[in-house]
Formats: sequence, structure tokens, C-alpha cells
Amino acid sequence: IAANDRRKIIHAFKVALALIITALYTLFIHTEDFVGHNGIWAIMSVVVIFEFTTGATYCKGLNRVTGTFFAGVLVLGISQLAEIGGAAGYKAVACIAIFFVGVVATFLRFVPKMKARYDYGLLVFLLTFSLLMISTNSSLHPVEIASSRLYMITVGCSVSLFTTTFIYPIWAGDELHELTSKNFSKLAESLEGKSNLTIIQSLEMYFDPKAEEKLVTDVSDATYKKYNSLFTSKSHEDSLANFATWEPPHGDFNIKYPWGHYIKVGTALRHCSYTAMALHGCLTSKSKVRVAHF
Repeated sequence: IAANDRRKIIHAFKVALALIITALYTLFIHTEDFVGHNGIWAIMSVVVIFEFTTGATYCKGLNRVTGTFFAGVLVLGISQLAEIGGAAGYKAVACIAIFFVGVVATFLRFVPKMKARYDYGLLVFLLTFSLLMISTNSSLHPVEIASSRLYMITVGCSVSLFTTTFIYPIWAGDELHELTSKNFSKLAESLEGKSNLTIIQSLEMYFDPKAEEKLVTDVSDATYKKYNSLFTSKSHEDSLANFATWEPPHGDFNIKYPWGHYIKVGTALRHCSYTAMALHGCLTSKSKVRVAHF
């Protein structure tokens, strides 16, 4: 794995560096009384959000902080209202609130646009809201719990974003650009074939009875592998395009760069490869249509 892509080794060291920085910050800069048991949320944030590309890390990090923030604000508001009814009233309000928030947040995860960009944020929001609603029933003040947890999550996310941005960044935009370029090359090589025949020359040989054996021998099954790599790259293209929109401007890619055009180009390449693959199947087939002679 390391021989094929040394960036994976660098990524492993980046994750370890982010973890040790967060651990040192938690252990030596802040006292246990301030952090409490919420210090684990900083370490947990680094482990959960740190992804291979910078865009993926930004996506999960910002979603995590935003989801935690809104969950904390909502819990504080509901807790203030629930305290009016006393302990018994609080438990009833907490159960009702968790039920309705669970319904709404889970339903929003099915909305295509929300699922594509904010699915992780909704998941964190639902989890944090439920945990905080239960935690506020303890002796600790809800404001202290929410603020301390949000603070430590922000610390972990900030360290992760700093590390992935300034230490050998792996941009999702560059990955998407390179993937599209490779797909162009694979399609061009597949159209030419291993025998260095153009598609027009191959079609001429298709209707030539004397060239049947030569055609089947020259054309390799490796062509199918190139077509197949084009077909299976759609999900990877979609995820890279989504992550690229979260990245700050870098290199040749400025603000509001049209990343959606890469999806359109990839779709056009796949449609072209569908036709080319069908022609390739005809060319390598042993059963051929013969030209009628009158």
C-alpha cells in the first residue's frame, strides 16, 4: 500500500501529530476541573473527522462543530422551559423533545441535498441533543456541560483542520481533476485498443471474413477493465466534487470554482464509453453479421 501511494504514510503521521497536539493541549494547558470528562471529546473529534483529503476533513469538521452548536443551543432553550415543571416535568419534556427532534433530524437525512452535504452534521446534532438532554438531568449545570463539550470539540476540529491544510495537504479538488484526466486517457486508449487500430479500422475488419481470427486475437480483455473503471468511478467523482466545495481556494482553483462541471464531464465520458464498449463486444464476438452478396 505504501509503495503505491506514499501519501498514505504521510496521512498516518498527520493524524498522529494532530492527536498528540490535542492530547498535550488537554493534559497540560487546561486543568481537569475546567475540562472534566469532556476532554475526551477533543480526542474523539480528531479521530472521527480526520480524513484522507482536506475537503473531507473540512466537511466533517464543520458539520461536527455546527451540529454540536445548534444541539447545545436547542437543549439550553428546552431545559429552561422544562425546569418550570420541576423534575417530573423535565423528564416528560425531555422524552417528548428527543422524540420530535429524532423524527425531524432523521427525516432531513433523507432529503438528497441535505444528505449530500450535511448528513454527518445532522447525525452529530441528533446524537449531541439526545446526550445533552439526558446529561442535564444530573447535578451539573446544562450551560457548563454544553459549553465545555462544544469547546473541546472545537479544539479537536481546529487542530485537525490546521494540520490537514498546512502540512502536506491532499486536496480533493486536485484528486478530482486528476481522476477526470485519467478517465479521458482510459477512454482514448480503449477506443484505440491494444492492436493500435482505430475504431473505424476495427469496424472495417468486422465486416471482413478473412480478418476474424486476427481481430479476436489482437483485441485484449484489458479494454473491458478500462471501461469498467470508468463505470465505477461515478461515486468517487461525486464524493470528491462534494468535498472540493468545502475546501478553501488553492492553486488554480479559486472561490466558486464550478466543481459541478466535472460531474457533467464524467457523465458524458461514461455515455461515450457505453457505446464504445458495445462496439468492442461486437468486434470481439465470434458470431458476426455477414454482408450479403447478390
